[in-house]
Amino acid sequence: MTALVGVALVLLVLAAACRPAAGDQGTRTSTSTTRPMPTTIDRDRADVIGDSLIASTVKEQTAAISSLGYTVSVQALPGAPLASPFIQQSIQISKGSGVVVIATATNDNYSNYLESLVSGEEAAQDLYRDRLQRATDELRGSCVVWVNARTEIGALYHPETTRATNRTLAEFVAADPRTRLVDWAAISAGHDSRDWFVADELHFNRFYEDEFGLIVQDDSERRQTGADAYAAAIAEGVRRCPAP
Repeated sequence: MTALVGVALVLLVLAAACRPAAGDQGTRTSTSTTRPMPTTIDRDRADVIGDSLIASTVKEQTAAISSLGYTVSVQALPGAPLASPFIQQSIQISKGSGVVVIATATNDNYSNYLESLVSGEEAAQDLYRDRLQRATDELRGSCVVWVNARTEIGALYHPETTRATNRTLAEFVAADPRTRLVDWAAISAGHDSRDWFVADELHFNRFYEDEFGLIVQDDSERRQTGADAYAAAIAEGVRRCPAP
C-alpha cells in the first residue's frame, strides 16, 4: 500500500539543542496526562519519538519508515530524556500505534550520569531500567523500537557512562519480546567528524540559539551521509516489527 505520511514535528524552545537535560528532568520521573489505551492497535501507524537527532532527521525518518508501508508521525524535542514531560506525553499520544520508536538514549545517558552522582551507578541503571519498563508497558500492543546511544562522542555528553546505559538497554530489550533494539553505537562506530558527524561527534548538523532565545538548526555543515545512515538504521529496526 502507499503510505500516507503525516509528520507532526514538535520543536520546543530550550536554552541549547540536545544539551544535557536539566537535573530535575534527568534524575526524577516526570508526570504526564494518562491517555486511555485504545481498544485496537493501528498496525499501519509508526510513531517516532526522540531528541535532536530525530528532530534533525524528520524527512529522512519519514521517508525511510513510510517506504515500509507505515503512516509516520514524528515528535522530537532537542535535549529531552525519556523521563521528561515532553517524551512522556509523546508516549501517551503514541498509544495504539503499531510501532513506536523511542530514541532518547543520549540524553538518558546524561540523566543516568547525574543520577549516579547521587545514588551510584547501579541505582542509576536500575532507575533507567524501570523507566524503560514503564514506557514499554504504557505502549502495550505496540512494537517498541529502542535506539541506543553512540559511544564515540564529545566529553560534554559523558561517553564514559554510555556503555552502562547501552548494556541496560540491551538487556532490557533481550528480555522483552515486544521490543527491538537499534544498535546505533555499533553502526556508527568508526565514523567521526570526517564523514558522519559535526565536531561534537554526535550530531549531523549544528544548533544555535538566536537573539530571541530560539533554537535554530544550522545545516551549513550538515553531514547528510550520517543522517541517512541513522534513518536507515531505525527503519531496519522498524522492519523487524510485525509488518503493517
